[in-house]
Amino acid sequence: MAKKSNTDFFSSLRSQGLRKGVAKALSDLESRGPEARASAEKVARRVAGDLRNAADMIEKRLDAEHADTRSSAAKKAASTQKRGATTRRPTPKKATTTRAGSTAKKSS
Repeated sequence: MAKKSNTDFFSSLRSQGLRKGVAKALSDLESRGPEARASAEKVARRVAGDLRNAADMIEKRLDAEHADTRSSAAKKAASTQKRGATTRRPTPKKATTTRAGSTAKKSS
Protein backbone atom coordinates (compact mmCIF):
# COMPACT_ATOMS: atom_id res chain seq x y z
CA MET A 1 0.00 0.00 0.00
CA ALA A 2 2.85 2.39 0.78
CA LYS A 3 4.26 1.79 -2.68
CA LYS A 4 0.96 2.97 -4.24
CA SER A 5 0.85 6.22 -2.25
CA ASN A 6 4.49 6.91 -3.13
CA THR A 7 3.69 6.40 -6.80
CA ASP A 8 0.66 8.70 -6.56
CA PHE A 9 2.68 11.35 -4.74
CA PHE A 10 5.52 11.01 -7.27
CA SER A 11 3.08 11.32 -10.19
CA SER A 12 1.38 14.37 -8.70
CA LEU A 13 4.73 16.08 -8.08
CA ARG A 14 5.84 15.33 -11.65
CA SER A 15 2.56 16.63 -13.09
CA GLN A 16 3.06 19.88 -11.17
CA GLY A 17 6.40 20.40 -12.90
CA LEU A 18 8.96 19.09 -10.42
CA ARG A 19 12.03 17.37 -11.81
CA LYS A 20 12.13 13.60 -11.66
CA GLY A 21 15.03 13.34 -9.21
CA VAL A 22 13.49 15.79 -6.76
CA ALA A 23 10.07 14.15 -7.02
CA LYS A 24 11.60 10.73 -6.42
CA ALA A 25 13.57 11.96 -3.40
CA LEU A 26 10.44 13.49 -1.89
CA SER A 27 8.24 10.48 -2.57
CA ASP A 28 10.83 8.09 -1.07
CA LEU A 29 11.05 10.18 2.08
CA GLU A 30 8.53 8.00 3.95
CA SER A 31 9.99 4.63 2.91
CA ARG A 32 13.64 5.30 3.79
CA GLY A 33 15.45 4.09 6.88
CA PRO A 34 16.43 6.36 9.78
CA GLU A 35 19.96 7.00 8.48
CA ALA A 36 18.94 7.90 4.96
CA ARG A 37 15.92 9.82 6.19
CA ALA A 38 18.05 12.64 7.65
CA SER A 39 19.71 13.45 4.34
CA ALA A 40 16.43 13.05 2.46
CA GLU A 41 14.73 15.38 4.92
CA LYS A 42 17.47 17.97 4.37
CA VAL A 43 16.90 17.77 0.62
CA ALA A 44 13.15 18.03 1.12
CA ARG A 45 13.47 21.15 3.27
CA ARG A 46 15.79 22.78 0.73
CA VAL A 47 13.38 21.98 -2.11
CA ALA A 48 10.46 23.38 -0.11
CA GLY A 49 12.41 26.59 0.54
CA ASP A 50 13.33 26.92 -3.13
CA LEU A 51 9.70 26.45 -4.15
CA ARG A 52 8.59 29.09 -1.63
CA ASN A 53 11.17 31.53 -3.02
CA ALA A 54 9.99 30.83 -6.57
CA ALA A 55 6.36 31.37 -5.53
CA ASP A 56 7.28 34.65 -3.83
CA MET A 57 9.06 35.88 -6.95
CA ILE A 58 6.06 35.00 -9.10
CA GLU A 59 3.68 36.80 -6.74
CA LYS A 60 5.97 39.82 -6.67
CA ARG A 61 5.83 40.03 -10.46
CA LEU A 62 2.05 39.76 -10.40
CA ASP A 63 1.69 42.18 -7.52
CA ALA A 64 -0.95 44.87 -7.79
CA GLU A 65 1.54 47.57 -6.76
CA HIS A 66 2.96 47.55 -10.26
CA ALA A 67 -0.50 48.19 -11.65
CA ASP A 68 -0.86 51.17 -9.30
CA THR A 69 2.46 52.53 -10.49
CA ARG A 70 1.34 52.35 -14.09
CA SER A 71 -1.96 53.93 -13.17
CA SER A 72 -0.27 56.84 -11.40
CA ALA A 73 2.04 57.30 -14.38
CA ALA A 74 -0.97 57.39 -16.69
CA LYS A 75 -2.68 59.96 -14.46
CA LYS A 76 0.44 62.11 -14.48
CA ALA A 77 0.69 61.91 -18.26
CA ALA A 78 -2.98 62.85 -18.64
CA SER A 79 -2.62 65.86 -16.37
CA THR A 80 0.51 66.98 -18.23
CA GLN A 81 -1.29 66.71 -21.55
CA LYS A 82 -4.25 68.62 -20.14
CA ARG A 83 -1.97 71.37 -18.83
CA GLY A 84 -0.26 71.63 -22.19
CA ALA A 85 -3.57 71.78 -24.00
CA THR A 86 -4.78 74.69 -21.87
CA THR A 87 -1.68 76.69 -22.69
CA ARG A 88 -2.15 76.03 -26.41
CA ARG A 89 -5.83 76.89 -26.60
CA PRO A 90 -5.75 80.71 -26.72
CA THR A 91 -3.32 80.91 -29.62
CA PRO A 92 -5.37 78.91 -32.16
CA LYS A 93 -8.50 80.79 -31.14
CA LYS A 94 -6.74 84.09 -31.68
CA ALA A 95 -5.47 82.96 -35.06
CA THR A 96 -8.92 81.79 -36.05
CA THR A 97 -10.49 85.14 -35.20
CA THR A 98 -7.70 86.96 -37.01
CA ARG A 99 -8.15 84.81 -40.11
CA ALA A 100 -11.91 85.20 -39.96
CA GLY A 101 -11.52 88.97 -39.71
CA SER A 102 -9.09 89.12 -42.63
CA THR A 103 -11.34 86.97 -44.77
CA ALA A 104 -14.29 89.23 -44.00
CA LYS A 105 -12.26 92.29 -45.04
CA LYS A 106 -11.26 90.69 -48.36
CA SER A 107 -14.81 89.77 -49.30
CA SER A 108 -16.08 93.32 -48.80
